Order: sequence, then C-alpha cells, then structure tokens
Amino acid sequence: MKRTASMMLYSSIILLVLFLTACHTDKEITLSVDDIPGKILTDMNRSYPGAEVEEYSKEYEDGSWSYEIEFMFEGQEHEVKYSLDGTLIESERATTIEALPATVTRLLNSDYKSYSVEKIEEITQNGKIFYEVELIKSDGKGGLELVFSPDGQLISSEIEDGDED
Repeated sequence: MKRTASMMLYSSIILLVLFLTACHTDKEITLSVDDIPGKILTDMNRSYPGAEVEEYSKEYEDGSWSYEIEFMFEGQEHEVKYSLDGTLIESERATTIEALPATVTRLLNSDYKSYSVEKIEEITQNGKIFYEVELIKSDGKGGLELVFSPDGQLISSEIEDGDED
C-alpha cells in the first residue's frame, strides 16, 4: 500500500514537471520576407540599408510573440525584434571586448577569471544600452550569460548548462 502511494506521488511529480516544462517552452517559426509586415521591412531598410538578411522568424518568448530578423550589416551580426504591431522592441549587435566600457572589462577580468568570453552583444532597448556577455568555463562545462549596464552594474546573470547553442 505504501509503495503504491509512493509510486503514485512520484509519477504525479514527474508529470507535473513535464507539464510545466512544456508550458514554458519558447517557440520559433522560420518565415520568409513575404510574411513580415511592410511597416517592419520599411523600418529595417531605413535603419540598415543594404543589410544581408540571414533569417526572418516569429518567436514566442516570455508570454508573447514577436518578429525577429537576423542579418549582417557593415560586417557585424545584428538582430532586431519587433512587436506584432511593428514597434521596435530591441536591437542587438555583435561587438568585441575592446568595445566594452572599461568598468565592464575590469569586472570581467577580476570576477570571472575562470571563464573565457564566448560572445558579446550590445543591446538597445527603449533607447538604453546594455551589454550581454556569454562566458564559458575554462573546463568547457557550462557558463554564464551576464547583462551589464554601461557603468558596470550587473543587471542579470543566468547559468548556462552548456547544452544550448
């Protein structure tokens, strides 16, 4: 009797975890240029004339849908995200450690010595600039995703398990 109750409880917990994981799953759908609203394409062409688009997509993240466009512009990787009504939500561009504010570089060199930099992006949201730094542990097992303000304040930190791309 106790064993059956324990098994039922265990099974219920597993089902709950699977359900919660499935509900939290972000989704991304690859699109063609014909699927992107004209307002977004006009803004893209005005802001990034001659950009070489690599991918158009629609993404469900944090409870809402958005359009995302990944492209090369002036030799740098970029990504822009628009709401469904065509409002620019955020823009990202690849950058280098040399382009980071000195306060952020000092913090990385002092507090994250056991990591190496994998990727750095400058993110603009609502006119404010942030720096997203992806670090990987020296042993290659996991890493961190850090977001800094230009003055070196750590805005957010997320542990990466090494299974994501």
